[in-house]
Amino acid sequence: WQIYLLLLGLFLASGVLFYAFFKNSDSFWNFPVRTTQHHRPSMGSFPGDSQSVDEL
Repeated sequence: WQIYLLLLGLFLASGVLFYAFFKNSDSFWNFPVRTTQHHRPSMGSFPGDSQSVDEL
């Protein structure tokens, strides 16, 4: 049972490290913050999409 406890601890630690890196990745890579991106095209607005929102 000790190996399962060790594996669970490593899994949880990797999850915490991934979460911390994900939260700090914008400042690390100098990407613009999501709140400054004003316009994002919808998924149905691409040309050639047979299931766009307008056709429903």
